[in-house]
Order: sequence, then structure tokens, then C-alpha cells
Amino acid sequence: MPCSKKLKDLYNSKGGKRVRFTAFLLLNLASVASDWWLYYNVSAAEEGLVFGPPGNIFIYLMLAFTIIGSFAVVPKGIMDWREIIGSEEHECLKKALLTDKEEETQNNDAHRTLILLDTDIPLDKEAEKPKYDVHRTLILLYTDISLLIINLNIVQCREQAISYFQIWKSNISIASATIRLTISWWIMSKLRKEKKPWMDLFYKNCCVYIQIFLAILLLYETQIDKNEDGTFEAKVPHNILKGEYDDRRYFTNVSIYFSHPYLEYETNISRENINFIRLLSIYDLQHSNTDRRVNIKYDITHKNFLIQTDGQFEECFTKMNGTLIKQAVCSDKVRSPAGHVTFMFHFVEQSPPQLIFGDITYNMRAGKDTSCEAPDFQVVDNMDDHIADPNSAMMRYYRNNPNINEEYHMIKMSNDTYQFYRESDLINIEQIWRRYWGTKCKSTGSPSPHMDERLGVQCL
Repeated sequence: MPCSKKLKDLYNSKGGKRVRFTAFLLLNLASVASDWWLYYNVSAAEEGLVFGPPGNIFIYLMLAFTIIGSFAVVPKGIMDWREIIGSEEHECLKKALLTDKEEETQNNDAHRTLILLDTDIPLDKEAEKPKYDVHRTLILLYTDISLLIINLNIVQCREQAISYFQIWKSNISIASATIRLTISWWIMSKLRKEKKPWMDLFYKNCCVYIQIFLAILLLYETQIDKNEDGTFEAKVPHNILKGEYDDRRYFTNVSIYFSHPYLEYETNISRENINFIRLLSIYDLQHSNTDRRVNIKYDITHKNFLIQTDGQFEECFTKMNGTLIKQAVCSDKVRSPAGHVTFMFHFVEQSPPQLIFGDITYNMRAGKDTSCEAPDFQVVDNMDDHIADPNSAMMRYYRNNPNINEEYHMIKMSNDTYQFYRESDLINIEQIWRRYWGTKCKSTGSPSPHMDERLGVQCL
């Protein structure tokens, strides 16, 4: 057909070959830019809510293979030049040596192959020996495939943003590569029937099979969540271009809890009898659009407590025989001299890739009556450290068990009877803030708010 012949002539013309070479060069450069962007996203991660930076081993390996991939652009370009542009002189030499009949046969076969796959199948007698593209295979192994394996290990334990554009882009690239390999497989079957060399094409695409498999696996693990109970849940994007992170699975019923020696009933504390009060939920702080203040006042006996939020809402309790009695009127329950601990909390908005779920910072002051000073006790985020130091306080994120009846800062037992939270009433945040694709995934987020002494604290 005239149109088909014109397309073939244009495809194999000098201009067509230069366009193909330029396209391959731009694709290689875009791939390197994408690798460096991925490295930046991983290395720039900071410890915040839910997820922090991955292990240093992943960052160092990604940097090493990204550097290798950057230098590999040069040999890739040279090989593309020799195969696309440099083949012109080789073709002229073959045309001078071949008979008219052989030339016609070669052109028909070569045009058919090139128009489908852009792969040169040698037809001369010397080329009947398999020519394995070792250099391209090694480059693919030490660049694209290595980085895919590293990224696959990272996304197993780390949330990835999702948008319609990202899903479309991933599916299109996988589909186009699959079509290319399908055509390649069809050509190989035709060559085998005609008893012509085909192993070169097979080995040339062998690593591409692995690359596509890893890319599909990466897409699957990115777009599908595996829950703690082993069930699967597909992520649903709500934005065309902007990537979204689903914080519901990580923030629902998660709050900041605080423990202090003055809250305890017993002198010999253990994991089972340590008392906690709930300060604020993450959702309350995230959606308040302002810093939040929580003040805890206690009398000299350490039996009467008053808890205020933002200087307005208040609750007061009296410790009696291992329970808490809520008082209807708080004004005369905490008398002077009274001690206090005051917290100021600030929600740091999401800023990917540094803080993909944001962060919470706080500052605190303590004292008696009108004094407002830095606390004279240490605040830890680990239960073992808290038990080891009887004078320390503890602050940590927890999720409450769904079967408890919580009300503001305490657990409600009856109309006016309450109790402190115990560890048995709470779920360790390290079990919540992780993905369940990898069996060895550990939580990398901060287990408690970060201290920020720049936050102003108004005690009373």
C-alpha cells in the first residue's frame, strides 16, 4: 500500500532515525530525573505522625543505584546511536554485497520487524549466531530493576499518595510495555517457525519481563491496602492530579494521653496499674485551626483534680478508693495552694515529602498557684522508661479500645463514677501506624508529640 510504504520509508529515513534516537535520549533523561525525584521524596522524610523516614540502608542503596543510573545514560545513548544512527553505514555495506533478491528479502523482513518493535533482527549468516545484549541487561539490572525492588520494599511499609492521574499514568505505562512485549513474543514465534535467529530478541527482553512484573506488583501494593485482619481494601482517589493520603485509618479514635505520678493510686507502679488521662484527640487538634491548651490543676492532697480545655470547658474529679467521682461544681474543689501542669499543642500541617501526615508539637509549663515555669520532671514516651523513673511523666499516642465508654478525659463507668485509662484500655500506636504488606514492617512515626519550646504557654 502506498501509505504504508511512505510510513516505512519515513521510519527508516535519516530524519526518522534521528527522531527515534532523540526520543530514546529524552526518555532516558526523564527516567533519571524521576529516579532523583524519588530519592528526594524518600531521603527528605522526617519523623512525624504515622510515618517517618525509612531505614538508612534503603536511602543509601537508592542513592547508589540512582547515581549508577545517572552515569548509565552515557552508555545507553552510545548504544542507541550505534543501533539507530550508526546502522546506516552498515546497511550501505550490506546493500553493496547482497544480490537484488537477497536485498529484497532482507528489506521486507527488516521493515516488518522495525515497524512493529523497533528491534533490528540480523539476517546475514554471521548474525545467525545469538547476540545477547549483555550491556543493556546489566544496565537494566543495576538501574531500573534495582530501584524497583528498593521502592517495592519501601511501599510495603509506607503509605503512598493516590490520585486518578497517578493510577492512569501507572496503568498506561504498564499497558504500553505489555503491548510491546506481546508484539515481541509474536515476532519471536514467527522467527522460530521460519528457523531464523530469535534468541537475541528473547534475551534482550528478558529483564523487561521482570521489570513489568515488579511494576505491576508495585502498583498493586500502592493502590491496595492490607488491613490488620488480613482483608484487602482498595484506595479510592478523590482528586484528579493532587495525591491524597487517607488519614482515617490512622487517626480515628487516636488521642494524646498523659500519665503523672500524682495521678496514681498506688506507690509501686507497674504496666497494669499506671493511670492515664486523655488530653486531646488528633482529630480535634487537626480540625480546630488553632493551638489548643489543656490545663490540669490539683490540690495539695493530690486527690482533687480540675481539667480545663482552652480555659473554658472544665471537669473536676475526686480520687476515692480506686475510682473517680465527678463533681458537679468545680469552683471549690481545688483550693490553694494548688499545683498545675499546662500544655499547649500545635498541629503541623501535611507537607509531603517531609511530613506526609503532618506532626504535633507541644510546650508545657508547671508550678504552684501563679508560678509558670518549665517542669522539674522528665516527660518520656516509653512505658519502660516511665516505670524506671518514678518521678517522670509519660505522654504518648494511643487508640482507645472500641468497647470502652469514654467521655472527654476519662472512662465513664456510671452516672458520676469514672476511672483513669489503663494500658489494657488502649491500643499501642505502633500497631496502628504501620502497613501490613510487609511482615516485618515497623512503625516509623513519632510515638508522641515533639517538644517545641518556641510555643507560648499561658498557664492560668
